[in-house]
Amino acid sequence: MLPALLLAAAATVAAAGVAPPTAAAATHGSGDGTYYGSAVNGACSLYPRPLQYAGRRGVALAAASYGGASLCGACLSVTSTGRGSGANPLPRSFDAYVMDLCPTCPGRGDLDVATPGDGRWDVSWKVVDCPVVPGGPALYLQGSNDWYVKAQVRNVARPIAWVSIGGAPARRTHDHFWMAANPGGRGWAGRVAVSIGLAGGRVAHVGTIPIRSGVVLRGTKGRRGGGTTPATPARRKKGGRGGRRGGGGGHRRGGCAGLWGQCGGARHAGPTCCARGTACRRFHPWYSQCRPAGGGRRRRPRRQCAGLWGQCGGQLHAGPTCCARGTVCRRFHPWYSQCRPARRWA
Repeated sequence: MLPALLLAAAATVAAAGVAPPTAAAATHGSGDGTYYGSAVNGACSLYPRPLQYAGRRGVALAAASYGGASLCGACLSVTSTGRGSGANPLPRSFDAYVMDLCPTCPGRGDLDVATPGDGRWDVSWKVVDCPVVPGGPALYLQGSNDWYVKAQVRNVARPIAWVSIGGAPARRTHDHFWMAANPGGRGWAGRVAVSIGLAGGRVAHVGTIPIRSGVVLRGTKGRRGGGTTPATPARRKKGGRGGRRGGGGGHRRGGCAGLWGQCGGARHAGPTCCARGTACRRFHPWYSQCRPAGGGRRRRPRRQCAGLWGQCGGQLHAGPTCCARGTVCRRFHPWYSQCRPARRWA
């Protein structure tokens, strides 16, 4: 059924004046099922894991099925015949979601499970609708500003066919984001309209969202076309002084931005102060970032490197450009480089 749905999606995209996806998403496959050890994140950058995937196993697909991230976030129904060899047969049936790319899988329908195990087993899989949590589509922005938006769509039932940001067609990246540059010279003034198209021709008008990186934005019910509001983080206990020492990355509710979070820039509507141990550094008129603060003495600051799956380069990237030990910075396109396991790319 899904091949027909994808054709319908292409027709809807053409009618909306948005460029169709660059790679067709697979709808089913069969091949070898293997294990590649415990993993919580992968090429699809679905971390922290969205709630809609609770109870599902993360899997990696061969490049031919991965389709340039076309199947990132898709839900799969997997069955195993029990035929194969090894110490740990795969379950006869289980639910999964696509979280990674398997660059060493030779067969188009091969599937690599992100759990410890041993063996190679015959499997088949098909794309199914994902469960969604209340609140509508969710968006996660990374390194975005009034001139450039990089957004990841979450909490949708089907693979994503296209995304429109600010009325312009967005381009799919290999790490499951969509990016678009402002075609005008005035910027988006802190907010931008987003629409998405799913396999089957369904169009979701997410509405106008604030341009805030590192915050999950969820659609709200009620108004036609939908709006979005930031997802509510866990409440703090009263009487606290506001966060733990050292501070994590990104924005903190009701406080200052954490390490590597945005702290200023033209039309920036977020926090303008930084957590303890960090300082707001201005890079250009429309972007300032919380960086590690230097001590009173003239010391050479310790180099801060990105961890596994972290961003390590790309145009307008103002974060770390090196990778932690055991990882290597791999360039996917001019706008994005990512720290990947060194052994995979040796």
